[in-house]
This record gives sequence, C-alpha cells and structure tokens, in this order.
Amino acid sequence: TGAGAEVHLEARHDAQRAAGERLGATGPAEGEYDLVIEAAGSQSAVDRAVQLLRPGGTVVFLSTFWDPLTMPGHAVALKEATFKWSFTYGHHAAGRDVEVAAALLARRPEIADTMITHRFPLADATEAFRVAADRAHGTIKVLLEPA
Repeated sequence: TGAGAEVHLEARHDAQRAAGERLGATGPAEGEYDLVIEAAGSQSAVDRAVQLLRPGGTVVFLSTFWDPLTMPGHAVALKEATFKWSFTYGHHAAGRDVEVAAALLARRPEIADTMITHRFPLADATEAFRVAADRAHGTIKVLLEPA
C-alpha cells in the first residue's frame, strides 16, 4: 500500500474482496497482526479480529455496533489487547479525519473509483438506498449526486 504496510483483507462478498485486491490488499488473513481494523460491525468480526491479533496488539473499530458486544474475555486478557474506537470527524495531530481522507482521495482517486460502485441522481434516492443495502450483488458504496 502507499503507506508501506502489508494489508490482508477478509471480505464477506466477492466485490469487496476484488476492490481490496485492486487497491493492493491480499487475503485472506493468516497468522497474527500488530493491528487489526474491524469494519463490519458484527460479533463474529470482533471475535475474528481478536483471533488475528498478536499479543500486545491493537484492534481499531471503524464500524458502528447497534447491539451489545461480548468481548472474548479470555483471549483479550491473554493477548493484553488494546482497543480503539474511531468515530467520524475526529481530530488528531494530522488534522481532522475528513481533511485527511479528502487529501488521500485527491492523491489516490482510484480509491473512490474502486469503492463507489453505484451513482444515482438525488431524485432516485429511494432506489439508491435499496441498492446500498444489497451488498451481495456487488454494492460497496453508493453516491447520491445533486442535480
């Protein structure tokens, strides 16, 4: 990847896996990792993230959880895991998250080209949301465009 990290991807759907590969990720994940990013928002994804973590490693949660989570306590304790939650529009030494993301997309437009799988005019918002909910048919991100 552009940052010099080796990225392994576990994806639920083929379109997600293919997009990750186009952007330089390999997969599936094997072994243990210093950093695991959990972006699915499911209990099984949390369990898998902890399973992949090396002792002393960190799990970063980019997802939103709507239901209570159960941490795999024994594994978490044995690995002395660190957990960090990332929330939209955070502030840090590099600036606001949205500014960092915009700069990254300006440098690497292929990211947006790969991740945005569908575009709709604003007038078709209902259809856009229907398509966005249908990940099994190749949807990754849906963009609504103003007229």
